[in-house]
Amino acid sequence: MGLANKTGFTATWAHVVVGDIFVTRWIWKRSLNLNLEVWPIRLSVFFGVMLMPLGLLLHLLFVKIKKNRLPKFYEV
Repeated sequence: MGLANKTGFTATWAHVVVGDIFVTRWIWKRSLNLNLEVWPIRLSVFFGVMLMPLGLLLHLLFVKIKKNRLPKFYEV
């Protein structure tokens, strides 16, 4: 098991942190490209750093809401 020793724990922790950083950066950049409002960006990025699955879920939810509010001829 990866968490059974110090080396495995450190490698797992580093993998999680790096993954969170890259996914949170993706959330932030995509939010800016889609012109989301400030509060959904802040909320998604905050939870992206603190609790990644929730941050990603919030981001996808906000994007879906924005797409549903756009006219059909304008796709994001």
